[in-house]
Amino acid sequence: MIAPTFFPISITFERFLAIKNAKYYERTKVFWGPIITIFLILFCFLIICLVFLNANIVQGSVSFVFIPASVAPRVHLYF
Repeated sequence: MIAPTFFPISITFERFLAIKNAKYYERTKVFWGPIITIFLILFCFLIICLVFLNANIVQGSVSFVFIPASVAPRVHLYF
């Protein structure tokens, strides 16, 4: 839920920068969109890694829907 929550905020931030720099924004190369997207992907990956860092997972699962009991409190804290 982190990326779906922050993605609209990042679009708003990018549009704010576009309005602020409207004089030359249309003539510049694509810059802020990819940087914000990469930042969001890395941020979400970091949060997921921190949640599952000390998890004691004894059997594999196909998706994150099956949350181990040792990780469940942290998952509900972030997501």
